[in-house]
Amino acid sequence: EMQKAILKPNIVKSDGVEFRTSYRPVPGLFCGGDYYDVIFLGSDRYLLLIGDVAGHGVKAAFITGILKAIIYPEYVRSAYGKAFSPGAFLSWLNDRMNFEFRSTSSMLITFFAGVLDVKNCTLQYANAGHDHPYVIRGGSPSELPVSGTGLGFVQSVTYPEQVVRMQPGDLL
Repeated sequence: EMQKAILKPNIVKSDGVEFRTSYRPVPGLFCGGDYYDVIFLGSDRYLLLIGDVAGHGVKAAFITGILKAIIYPEYVRSAYGKAFSPGAFLSWLNDRMNFEFRSTSSMLITFFAGVLDVKNCTLQYANAGHDHPYVIRGGSPSELPVSGTGLGFVQSVTYPEQVVRMQPGDLL
């Protein structure tokens, strides 16, 4: 039940984009470390988050719950209506996870953060070791290859960002 509540994003409606989510857990596993969310940033901009805490079961789900509990109130809420840097956000999240799990050596957390600007048709993104996403345009996939180290391995990481132009009909 906690996992279902954590993974249920409150997706707002937009005239320029359609958000959809789909989640299918591994059969027999009742909880895990998957994370995704869509957060409205104001001015027709949306923060897209996808993450994974390695492993299955209660430990991974608990850490995912911590992520869900800190991301919006501690960082994103103050960015509403302002410029938002996915790379700076991931740097903050890395530092935060280093602090929380400083005595744990076997933690692997990956995260993708992107800001979709519907008005300007752009996606500004950064990646902390997560699988690379793809933009599918006209049936042809294009990998978004920027990446950095996973969260919590080292302190003070700078995550590179890239921007891709989006076109009507693109799928991310």
